[in-house]
Amino acid sequence: MALLPDLPRRRKDLSVVRRQVEDEIFYVVGDPVSHEYHRLGESEHVLLELLDGTRDLPAVASAFEIRTGLAIDREDLTEFVDSLRQEGIVETSGFDPALLLEEFRRRERAAAASRRLVSGSLAILKLLPFDPDRQLGWLAKRLRWCWSPSFCFLTGALVLVGTGLAAMKWDRLVPAYFDLMERAVARGGSGLAGTLATFYLVGGILIAIHEAAHGLTLKHYGGSVPEMGFALAYFQFPGAYTDTTSSYLLPSRFQRVMVSFSGGYTGLVLAGAACVVWWATEPAQLANEIALMVIVLGGPLTLLFNWNPLVPFDGYYMAVDILEAPNLLPSSFSYLGDLIRMKIFGAPPLNPSPPVRLRRVYAIFGGLAWIYQALWTVGVPIVVYVMISRVAGVLVGGVIAGFMTLRLARSRLGVLRRFLQVMRREGASPARWGRVSRPTAVALAAAAAALILVPALRLHVHGTGRLEPLERREVRAATPGFVTEILATEGRVVDAGQPLVRLTDPDLAARLEAMRWERDMLRAESVRSEAAGDAAAAAAKRDQWERRAADLGILKDREARLLIEAPAAGVLMATRLGDRLGTYMREGDLWGEIAGGDRLRSIVEVEEPWLGDVSRGAHVVVMQRGFPGERFEGRVIRMPGQSSPRPAVAVAGMADAAALGSRPSYGVEVEIDNRDRKLRPGMTAEIRIEGPRMSVVGRATRAARKLLKGRVWW
Repeated sequence: MALLPDLPRRRKDLSVVRRQVEDEIFYVVGDPVSHEYHRLGESEHVLLELLDGTRDLPAVASAFEIRTGLAIDREDLTEFVDSLRQEGIVETSGFDPALLLEEFRRRERAAAASRRLVSGSLAILKLLPFDPDRQLGWLAKRLRWCWSPSFCFLTGALVLVGTGLAAMKWDRLVPAYFDLMERAVARGGSGLAGTLATFYLVGGILIAIHEAAHGLTLKHYGGSVPEMGFALAYFQFPGAYTDTTSSYLLPSRFQRVMVSFSGGYTGLVLAGAACVVWWATEPAQLANEIALMVIVLGGPLTLLFNWNPLVPFDGYYMAVDILEAPNLLPSSFSYLGDLIRMKIFGAPPLNPSPPVRLRRVYAIFGGLAWIYQALWTVGVPIVVYVMISRVAGVLVGGVIAGFMTLRLARSRLGVLRRFLQVMRREGASPARWGRVSRPTAVALAAAAAALILVPALRLHVHGTGRLEPLERREVRAATPGFVTEILATEGRVVDAGQPLVRLTDPDLAARLEAMRWERDMLRAESVRSEAAGDAAAAAAKRDQWERRAADLGILKDREARLLIEAPAAGVLMATRLGDRLGTYMREGDLWGEIAGGDRLRSIVEVEEPWLGDVSRGAHVVVMQRGFPGERFEGRVIRMPGQSSPRPAVAVAGMADAAALGSRPSYGVEVEIDNRDRKLRPGMTAEIRIEGPRMSVVGRATRAARKLLKGRVWW
């Protein structure tokens, strides 16, 4: 044990803040030199107050007993004071204020030297750290109006307006973002690179504003910000970080929550303003495209990722402050570990029992966090593999993803291994592992076997396809003429018998007029002959008049056929109909096609290893980004090499392997039910073909066999 001073004294530069949560009272002690924070109970705080440099340890023990009515052993008191000395809270023997100042400067130099260009872990890699405290303090004084009630009300209203616009224009907003990406790809390498550069630039600015909001809010409430820097999560997701640990000393829970809330809130405010800009500008304009990027980065990512309480970001720290549960994640895991020790192994707990108000919180939060981390352990390497393999190849992606899997699995399994080692040292044996009854054990084993062996997981084959009409009816000119009026444009949904285009034949019109005049003259002559009593002449004129009337009917039928009508209900498929106004059409010339809108078809390219999971008649689910949240049903109607029950366009066989990837793919034809006629021919949709059901073991084995046989030695 290190030498303690005869009259121990606490440091005078410490910051002490009293907190109370329901019936629990505790104190937070902040060290301005090391930027470390300690939590003390009421009795420990009384002892710290008594260490004023005027009492030795026996006098401190006597004063403590007088003030609290509790006795304390000299050995326990000596151990407590020694722990405070090790933490730098109590001054050591031979204390000199000049030495403290020198120690402070030495630690500052060490902290500056420790800010390496690169530090951190695999999960969060810290880059280029720096100390922004002075600059943020200067800026916070000049931006005091940002925390005024009126400004908060205005920005909240802006968030609500942006949310309302996004909700009302959701059917346009989502396709607009994907159209932005498609336009970038269509512009080629330079266009795609420019769009990505703009995307990362906008993201970097948003991240900088996000982190600055944390630091400025903390400085506004009187805290300090010793460090800020950039970060890289899992080598994939760029970001930044701000050290806001001094918020523990803020006396108000509201202030502490606002420090964590401010970063994500600024993103929502910017996303709300971006919604207004996007709504007010035309597509393909630079302001419109930047607004779309701000909406995506500032809105959904803030809500789904940054404010997720199961990830140690803003949402987690807001939960810590709202629940008044410091070290929420490790405390939850410790409590879960103690529950497992008591309920499963029958061993005593290792940690003190938490407050009653936090026991259920620890159990629920710890369970959810464990499940979430397990999913991340599996999901992050998969995402990294998919992203890297597309750029650097399968081998490089597999190596990096495998390395990450080993590191993450080693971390997770290491906790389990250490837990079992502790139980083994304590003498826990299988005979003593838990108090679970035999029926309960049998039920748990049966549930686990059912989960693993029962075919409950359905295989899916995903693909993208262009929607085409399943049935087409040609629209042709029944009689020659000039196009004088277009009554339906291409892509329009029409009903059976609806007029599409009107033709004009000047010769036919002249012949009709002449024949009407001749018919009327013959009828008049017939009437005069009959009035004159010349029955033979009247009969001859009547016969000529009837023949002219029959010829006139034929010409009128030709005149009626100058109006071209839709032969069936559907979508008018044609190209550039407006350019055909005034052109001459011969009899039989094609005007367009009527595509049946009730049923559509598409060709889905399925890679060869997954072709066995698809069968004719399999159920199909179609999703189109123009209708988010809606599902359209269908079925597989034709496999490669199979005949179709109805006339259809030929299905592609094996696609060019060089164009589609290292493995060949085959075209599978699907039919989509479109009775509500929301989908239109020409749209691109995501198509999911449902395969057979398999168990967890069967699916894992099947995936491993296909991966190894398809990529390693086959």
